[in-house]
Amino acid sequence: SRPSQEMCIRLLWMNEEDRYSFGVTFHQIEPSDMDKADIPFRERSIVFSPLAPKTYLGKVNNDVIYPPICVCWTGSDDWKPGCGALSWSPKSMNVPTLNNIQNPFSALSFPGTSLVPIEQIMWVLEPFRLCKEVTGKQWRPFGSGRTSVLSKNKNRDMLNDAKVSQARTVFGRQLLLATYINAELELLTKMCKGRSYNCITWLEKSFSYDMLLNIATNSRLPYSTNAAAMGLVQALYVDRFPQFKHGGATLPHKLWLFHDADESTAKEAKNGETRKSVTPVLKNRLRLNSVDAFPAFFLPRLSSAYGDPNPVLSHTDHFKFFLLRKLYNDTVNSFGEGGRLIHSDGDFNKLGMAAIHGQQALLLFGFQSTYSKLKELCKPNARLLDGRSDLRSRSGVFNPPESRYKAGGADTEIVLQIKKELIKTFNEVGDLCTNFRLGQFLHLFKEKAMEWTHAECGPEGCDIQTGYFFQPSIGTPVKNNWVSNRPPPKDGEHFDPEDTLDAQYILQATDDAEVAMYQDFEAMFPGGSGEASKLDLKELCNKPDFDVALVDAIMYEDDELMAASLKLLDNIYGQRRLLRGALKDVVLLDRPELP
Repeated sequence: SRPSQEMCIRLLWMNEEDRYSFGVTFHQIEPSDMDKADIPFRERSIVFSPLAPKTYLGKVNNDVIYPPICVCWTGSDDWKPGCGALSWSPKSMNVPTLNNIQNPFSALSFPGTSLVPIEQIMWVLEPFRLCKEVTGKQWRPFGSGRTSVLSKNKNRDMLNDAKVSQARTVFGRQLLLATYINAELELLTKMCKGRSYNCITWLEKSFSYDMLLNIATNSRLPYSTNAAAMGLVQALYVDRFPQFKHGGATLPHKLWLFHDADESTAKEAKNGETRKSVTPVLKNRLRLNSVDAFPAFFLPRLSSAYGDPNPVLSHTDHFKFFLLRKLYNDTVNSFGEGGRLIHSDGDFNKLGMAAIHGQQALLLFGFQSTYSKLKELCKPNARLLDGRSDLRSRSGVFNPPESRYKAGGADTEIVLQIKKELIKTFNEVGDLCTNFRLGQFLHLFKEKAMEWTHAECGPEGCDIQTGYFFQPSIGTPVKNNWVSNRPPPKDGEHFDPEDTLDAQYILQATDDAEVAMYQDFEAMFPGGSGEASKLDLKELCNKPDFDVALVDAIMYEDDELMAASLKLLDNIYGQRRLLRGALKDVVLLDRPELP
């Protein structure tokens, strides 16, 4: 709850001494100190990518290296509960420290504190994968009643009992602290959820966007730590003002049919920054490859965040979270063998779940709203959803295949959660497809409704009795449906074609117009000739048997997954119904000006 969040930030973070006493602090090494840190550097692979947009949050110009991340805590060589220190000291855990870099605790008089590379603490959570990469020593698993030992010589016998006992003790101390660090990141995430802005304001001072991306992309950290960083960056930087659902509205989306721009400078007009609000305008019939095809994030000039010195607030377009979107997509693409779910990879599956949640947030707030982005999102997600390609482990398949439907332990539970979240993502994509069709259909209606504006009164004027206009460019009378069924005019009545408020000027539909409207409606769905016909999940996912994958998902022993699969199938084969439902909520204005 909000009161609990506020209490936590007051007790644990606002006072600097409390923060250092109760928690582990994170520090990104300054570029000027990087030559002092004997730590392997990681390159920013995306910096010079030709696919990168011109501007996005977290962009660096010349810095191609991720600075090392260190952690710091109050420690004691002889730690006991209640001794005043958070945990054991780095020395007592045999972890290296960066003594040649200034300690942030130096001004607070905390004993036993040193900067420790985060990898040196966290590797114990996944020793099989990370021990050798981080420490340079081979991990030897625990034997029956005996502990592992670290040895550069694989053929070396186990250490004597005293050394084995010491190694077990040191490993346990480090494991306890690493678990605490993950729990702290998860707590900070919960403190910010629900847009708790007091907590967000305090925590973003300690966790920059770049730092959290640094942690989330670090392959030398456990998957659980990567996932915790993904959750925190979403709570601190994504789910907050000025982001709103679908860039600013809900479905059926607010689609204005007239111009929504005011006077702008030449520079703003060149950059497309002429809109006063986030409400989109259908100036032309929508095209899939146009920038306004789907409701996307946009920061208008009337927003209080426009021009703010903080780029987290003032970035104006849907490329804002380019780095984060790429991280999420890369994570989902790296699942198992060829992008398949491996049920026994519990740690990586949890990381994948965090990435899928991140994809959903970017989709919800209008950062996945282009045709190309939707295809990049849907293709790997559809592959994950299809349980027919799932593996029991990296070296084994399900035998018999239907055994994967059975409810199992924690590994099976996370797999079921992933599939349910994937279906939720596809339902959101379906909403965007409905929104595109709604926009196309409304613009078609606009074209029909505004045909009267192309008929101009000639020098002879307008014949009210017959309902004809004389077009100067053609010189022949043209029937105008706005007046064709109008009752005879009263004495002194004058027809004004600009007077759209007169309720008697009603657009009359003809049989031909109804047939044309029906044909245009049908052309928007799979099998049709319109652009919107491409917005079929089978085509977006490049998976013709997508519905078969959903039928397979129904077979799992999970009621929620079964219900979600049936709902998505219903939406896929009920796209016309969804559009008709959206049309019922359309409100037509009686004037061509925005209210």
